[in-house]
Amino acid sequence: MSIDWQPWAIALLTAAAALLGWLLRELWSAITQLREDHDGAISELRRDHGTLRETLADKYARRDDVRDMFAQVMDRINSVFEEIKSVRDKLP
Repeated sequence: MSIDWQPWAIALLTAAAALLGWLLRELWSAITQLREDHDGAISELRRDHGTLRETLADKYARRDDVRDMFAQVMDRINSVFEEIKSVRDKLP
């Protein structure tokens, strides 16, 4: 008495495919639901980011502007030191 394995294999593969299909459908519906839930939050974050970017530009100096101003201040300090040295050298 020999058992034919082919119908059992087909039944097992069919059940596995059905289970995989159900799992993928549930996963897709969860992803879709998350997108719908978070679309409003994402647009709100983008709007807040734009507002923050505009506000920061009004309140704070940019790094390159500060670097340029610092270089100008250091140049002035160096010129004052040079002037002091020249006056000192002229003294008896």
